[in-house]
Amino acid sequence: MQCVEACPVKDTLNMTVANKKVNKWFVLVAFLVPFILVVGFAKITGHWNTILSYEDWKQLIPDANNIGH
Repeated sequence: MQCVEACPVKDTLNMTVANKKVNKWFVLVAFLVPFILVVGFAKITGHWNTILSYEDWKQLIPDANNIGH
């Protein structure tokens, strides 16, 4: 969104949805709200769980760059 704000010519770059100009915050909210709702629903219903403990995460996160697939 920095390019839209930095453009020296007004209304040259716009965010549009279905050919309608939208506020730059609309894109952020339109992504975050459904994401939070889906993740929250999955966690509440028990579909988003992990067998890793907090201690496992503390060990794995510092080594993340060294773990391959």
